[in-house]
Amino acid sequence: MHKILIIDDDDGVRNSLFYHFEDCGYSVSLAISGEEAVELLENNSFDIIIVDLRLPRLRGDDFIKKVYNKTNNTKFIMFTGSEEYTLCHELKALPRVCNVVYYKPLVNLNLLNQEIESLLK
Repeated sequence: MHKILIIDDDDGVRNSLFYHFEDCGYSVSLAISGEEAVELLENNSFDIIIVDLRLPRLRGDDFIKKVYNKTNNTKFIMFTGSEEYTLCHELKALPRVCNVVYYKPLVNLNLLNQEIESLLK
């Protein structure tokens, strides 16, 4: 069973994604901050991490930069409510970072499913 970590400080978004991906057959863990996610990564590994980019304190893009080299095969998907956000060149250059930024609210969660399936191949 593939493992997904969802990092989002919004309870509604986090729980919605949790139930959706759990229903799809994934093992799902949650974190409300980048700091909490870093702690989870100390004792767990994940196939996919879905990261909200506008997290308090440790922003999502900074979280990815911090943990990228500590995660061997983990793929990262970015999720944000900021329509003006564009992926920086540093993250675009990382092969395990999805080059598509998903914007909230994402009405069709099957788009994320398709992205995950693609990344897991």
